[in-house]
Amino acid sequence: MLQTHHVVQVLGAAHGRKTLAYWNTGAASRLIIFVHGFGGKPDTTWPDFPTLLRQKVGPPPFDYVFFGYDGLRQQATNSAKQFLGFLHRFLGDPSALVNATIPSLEKRQSFTYDRVVIAAHSLGAVVTRRALLDAHALHAAGKLMPWLSPVRLVFFAPAHTGAYAAGLVTEALTDQPWYLAKLAGYYARFQSPLLADLKEDSQVLRALANDTANITDRVVPPPYYVRARVLLAEDEIVVNNTRFGVDPVVPPDDVLPTSHTGVCKPRRIDHAALLAVWNEL
Repeated sequence: MLQTHHVVQVLGAAHGRKTLAYWNTGAASRLIIFVHGFGGKPDTTWPDFPTLLRQKVGPPPFDYVFFGYDGLRQQATNSAKQFLGFLHRFLGDPSALVNATIPSLEKRQSFTYDRVVIAAHSLGAVVTRRALLDAHALHAAGKLMPWLSPVRLVFFAPAHTGAYAAGLVTEALTDQPWYLAKLAGYYARFQSPLLADLKEDSQVLRALANDTANITDRVVPPPYYVRARVLLAEDEIVVNNTRFGVDPVVPPDDVLPTSHTGVCKPRRIDHAALLAVWNEL
């Protein structure tokens, strides 16, 4: 396989929780950022993307990053603030982070990305939307964020219209079937503000919908960073599959015959999950 990217770099705590970066061996004009969901991790949520992406050819050279945060105990709005901070620092001057962590003497000249694709799963979609909505508000108030306009979104089984608490706990604690009594015991002991944050019609989700509507009612056409291509799981037991805001209607081909956790795990280069991200580059 052609060596298109340097070995994976684990970024420091200032850039999230065990965030991983794959920098292109040459100059890159495109970027993919992956954001995991409830109980997920930067590596295990997206296990095959690093290998499969390196097998694809076609668009300009790209970097890709797997952002990490506390997806079990930290409030969604706090995770969003953390993600926004990462986006603003990194995308404002990408060469600073790349040159500080690239495993060679190859340094890049100052640059900005022409396209930024954010792929998020489940809770990660809520974190991403909240971060971008806050960025929009700051930009409108005079704190300019020119990196917003190139952003494109791909969401896998997003939780922004609500999630079922028992399903979230099940997905977080095991990937094996549970007897109800055993699940109930864990649920009683499992404490997380995210169970309230992701409850249907919670304050967090209402604010997400209202702030999105405030933008789309005033801006025609709405900016790309408030509307996403969405892929859903046919065997969904965790999130509500109701359409959100101005996101396009999900076509049948984007309802994948898999589970909530499987929807973002392609196994081959022509898989719909991989192509959804790839086609946005």
